[in-house]
Amino acid sequence: MVVPRPLRLAAILQITSGLLNILLVSWVAWLGISCFCGLVTFPFLSAGGVCGLFSFLLVPIGMLEFGAGVYGWLDPREGVSAMRLVAWAEIAGILVGGLPSAIVGLVVRALLGRDEVLVWLEG
Repeated sequence: MVVPRPLRLAAILQITSGLLNILLVSWVAWLGISCFCGLVTFPFLSAGGVCGLFSFLLVPIGMLEFGAGVYGWLDPREGVSAMRLVAWAEIAGILVGGLPSAIVGLVVRALLGRDEVLVWLEG
């Protein structure tokens, strides 16, 4: 049986988002959050720059995304459960500055909930 297109697309999105989180988004979020917090707390010796360190939680989230996406690509029937679980971690990534990751998490949840994917998984 042919793997449904939304399932393949969800795997590709997670792989891409994972690579972007590891290589780019975590650094951009760190820079933006650190600059903002540093400006806000400037009278207090810029102690707010430490806030940006939490954005490096996007790196492990990116590793999870990449791993779940590859697992979902190579073994779709087994990988769907990991992809669904990691989608929640992606959505939670918005708390540390990962807006693109959160959007991908919502899209993956929607793609994996489509009727054709659910029917394929049952069959």
